[in-house]
Amino acid sequence: LRSPFLRLKLLICFFRYCINMAEDEAVADFLAREKEALAGLDDFEELHLVAATDCDDTTKNEENSAAPMTNGLPENEISQNTGSSTPAVLPAPQESENMIKWREEQKARLAAKDEKEEEEKAKWRELAETDLQEWYKNRQDHIEKVKKTNRMNDAEFLSGRDSEQPGQEWERITHLCDFNPKSCRSQKDVSRMRSMFLQLKANPKLRSEKTVNS
Repeated sequence: LRSPFLRLKLLICFFRYCINMAEDEAVADFLAREKEALAGLDDFEELHLVAATDCDDTTKNEENSAAPMTNGLPENEISQNTGSSTPAVLPAPQESENMIKWREEQKARLAAKDEKEEEEKAKWRELAETDLQEWYKNRQDHIEKVKKTNRMNDAEFLSGRDSEQPGQEWERITHLCDFNPKSCRSQKDVSRMRSMFLQLKANPKLRSEKTVNS
C-alpha cells in the first residue's frame, strides 16, 4: 500500500461500510422496539394482512378501471380524436339587435343617396341638352351672319372691279393695299409707295395733268 491514492480509496470504502452497518443496526433496533411495543396485540399480523389485501384489491381495481395510457394520454381520448376526421363546426355568432338596426338604417341611407344622385344626374342631363341646343343655335346664327357678310363683301368687290368710270382707277388700287403703319422687319419698306398711292387717290387729276404736260 505504497500509493496514497490507493490508501485514500480504501479508507473511503471502509467508511462507507461502517456507515451502512450503522444504518442496518439502527433499523434493526427500531424494528425490535416496535415489535416489543406491539407484542400484546395478537391480531396485529391479521390486521396487517387484511389491510395489505384490501390495498392490493383497491390498487388492482383502479388499475383495471383506468384507461391504458399512450404517450401520456388515455387511449380512449386518442381514439376519439383520431376517429373524427372532420373538425367540429362552431355555430355562427348571432348579430346583436343594434347591429341589425344599424345595418338596416345604413341600407336605407344608401338607397336615399342613390335616388338623389339619379335625380341630380337627370337634371344635369336636361341642362346639358338645353345648353348644347342653344350652342348649336348660336353657331348656326353666327355662320349665317358670316355668310351674309362675305356675300356683301364679294358683291362690293365685284362691283368696284367691274366699274369703268374714269378717275377711279387709283381708288380701286388703294382698296387692295394695306395702309397699316405696323410692319415686320423682314419686309421691305413700302411707306413711300403708300404715300404716293394716297396722294393719287386724293387727287387723281394730278397724274393726268402731268401726263398731258409732258
